[in-house]
Amino acid sequence: MFLDLATSESMLALETKIIEKNARAVESSYNACRAVSYRLQDDLLSHRIQARVMRCSGLLLSAPDADRRWLELGHQSQWVHFVVQTNRQMIDLTRTQFFPESPHPFLQELATFGQEWTNICRDDLSRRFLSSY
Repeated sequence: MFLDLATSESMLALETKIIEKNARAVESSYNACRAVSYRLQDDLLSHRIQARVMRCSGLLLSAPDADRRWLELGHQSQWVHFVVQTNRQMIDLTRTQFFPESPHPFLQELATFGQEWTNICRDDLSRRFLSSY
């Protein structure tokens, strides 16, 4: 039992360290969410931490302070965003593009995150690359 608990705690500490390292590397949030999320996913996976990039669309929360370029593109129900899901949380390293006052990194419970977006699904970047050939 001690080994499992110790291993679990060390994996959580490692996950936190990886998230913080990737958060510090974000130079700009606007329209960088997909690339940033894939870098984080790859870093987590390389350390044997389950992670997957999720594609979100149709922001349900009011975001009047979002980056003006998003506001100029159209209604927020049309916006698309990418985040990383682990076994315990959603990780958003570019949330400040929509909510400038958000903590960075922004970590959220899985259930709560589902209340913010109309559609959430796994993003399969590899399938998109393969289908273009």
